[in-house]
Amino acid sequence: MHSTLGIIIGSIAEMLVLLGAWCAYRDDFFRPRQMKLRGTPYGLPYIAHGGMWGDIVVSLILGYVMALGASQWSIREVLVFAVLGICFGVFLHRVYAGAKMPSAHAHNGKLTHAGRIHLLYMSSAFAILGLFYFETSHIPHVPLIIISVFLAIHIVLGNNTVLRIIKPSWWYTETVQERIPGWIFVGAVWLFLAWQTIAIIKAG
Repeated sequence: MHSTLGIIIGSIAEMLVLLGAWCAYRDDFFRPRQMKLRGTPYGLPYIAHGGMWGDIVVSLILGYVMALGASQWSIREVLVFAVLGICFGVFLHRVYAGAKMPSAHAHNGKLTHAGRIHLLYMSSAFAILGLFYFETSHIPHVPLIIISVFLAIHIVLGNNTVLRIIKPSWWYTETVQERIPGWIFVGAVWLFLAWQTIAIIKAG
C-alpha cells in the first residue's frame, strides 16, 4: 500500500472541503443567518448541506483508495477515469447552476467559488472511486462493504433528504417534478453500488 500517497490525497481532499466552507463564508452563504442577511430568504447554505459533512468522511475514503490501489492503475486507466470524472462533475454542476434553489455552490445561474472547488472535488472523487470499483483487485471485503454502505448513505444526505423532512424556514419548497431527478440519481447510485460490490465479492 502507498500509505504516504493516501495521506497526501486524503489531506488535500479535506483541505478542499474546508476551502469550500471558507469561500461560502466569504460569499455570505455559509449559515442560514448569513444567507438571509445577504437578501436571500431561502436556499441551501453550506453548513446545512448534508453532502458537505459527508465529504469529510469521503476524503478519508479517497485516501484509503489511493493507498490501496494506486500501484495497480495504469496511466491509461487513470486518464480515462479522470476524463469521465470531469465530464460527470461538469454535468452535475451545470444542473446545480441551473437550479431554481440558490445554494452555496451556485446561485444567479452560475457557480460560486465554493461551487468551483466542489466541482474539482467531485470530479476527482468520481475518478478515484471509479478506479476503485473497476480497476482495483484484491479489495478486502469488509472495507469494500463499509465504503459502499457509507457512499449509499452519503448520496441520500447529499440529496438533502433530512432538510426535505424537517423543512426549516429557509428551505426552498420544491415541486414533485423537481424532486424526481434527484431520486432517480440516488436510485441509480444505489443500484451501481450494490451491483459492483456483489460482483467484486463474488470475484474473490
